Amino acid sequence: MATDDDKKIFTYIKDNFCKNGNVSLTLDELDSIQEKFQTEDLHFYKNIFDEVPCTISVVNRDLEYIKVNQTLANLCHLETTDFIGKEVGFFTNNKYFYNFVHKLFKSDAGKLSQEISTTFNDEKKVFWVSGNIINGHKEALLIGVDITGIKQLEDQAEFNEKLTALGEMVAGIIHDIKNPLTVIMASSKSLKRSDNQSVEKILKFSERITNTSNRILKIVNSVKVFVRNAEDDPFVKSDLKDLIEEASDVCNSKIHKNNIEVIIMNPEKSFSTSMNTTKIFQVFVNLFSNSCDAISDFSNSDKRAWISLEFDQENLIVKFRDCGKGIPESVQESIFKAFFTTKSVGVGSGLGLSNCRRIMKEHGGDIVIDNDDENTCFVIQFSKNE
Repeated sequence: MATDDDKKIFTYIKDNFCKNGNVSLTLDELDSIQEKFQTEDLHFYKNIFDEVPCTISVVNRDLEYIKVNQTLANLCHLETTDFIGKEVGFFTNNKYFYNFVHKLFKSDAGKLSQEISTTFNDEKKVFWVSGNIINGHKEALLIGVDITGIKQLEDQAEFNEKLTALGEMVAGIIHDIKNPLTVIMASSKSLKRSDNQSVEKILKFSERITNTSNRILKIVNSVKVFVRNAEDDPFVKSDLKDLIEEASDVCNSKIHKNNIEVIIMNPEKSFSTSMNTTKIFQVFVNLFSNSCDAISDFSNSDKRAWISLEFDQENLIVKFRDCGKGIPESVQESIFKAFFTTKSVGVGSGLGLSNCRRIMKEHGGDIVIDNDDENTCFVIQFSKNE
């Protein structure tokens, strides 16, 4: 059966070389016609390759560029030839694209998609990047779609959600600060009467004031961390256990208001890894808050949440469990999508778990649901190599 290309060539020959029903055509002329159509096809596809409003690149297993389209070159204010032989992502100040391609070549599926935030010429951009292995696992095709505008809308909605959550916490936070202030005032009054008191008592009151002031400072700093934008924060090695305890402090009023017992398992052991501490802190706050909302209507004797930290062969694992009875399978994938929520109207925007998954993907990990657990259990996975 003739292909569309064959039909084009046949029509061209018929219109230009056919006289009185006879075709007069030499082999050289036939070769010239075939070359002409091949050139036109290449030109056609190159126009599509260069003009499509997505970044397209082909890279090899050495993580070097083989070919890029004009869209990517224009975005970087470079020529397409400037990319050839250069390391993936050389035009940014981080290794996000490089790490993505490295992970793609290691993937058994031969394909990978991920949201990547980076800076091009001092302008912050967010891309949804899809990669596919081609040419017998020797090369990879990368396609990036600029979703910066969409992410700005999501970020604004996320910030509004943080402010809403903070509004819910304010009364409890004020209470958490008011109690330490009472201790400080009482200790200060005792110091004023210190003329006839021993040095030991004076030191005791001074230490109490210092410790209680630090408690207030910790609460205030935790609130500041919760609401700040941490997109440009560097990865630093931190102890996950400390972040969990700080997240618990921020949610303390909500936890106590709902009479929930929080149990942190393996509290003595250190579980350190490289991370954006502010973002991971926000993940933990979100999970604490979700547990409080989910089990708020349970009887007081049943209200418990367990947080455990452990290692497996490849990952550092944090498990957030509460006394809920699991997540219905029909909504398990949807709850990680932006703006999806199972909460009542006016309670949450549906961005919490979506942001949690995005943050964990940025850390080379993930957040999943443990369906083997009899209770509701979210599993946070950190790669040991990250």
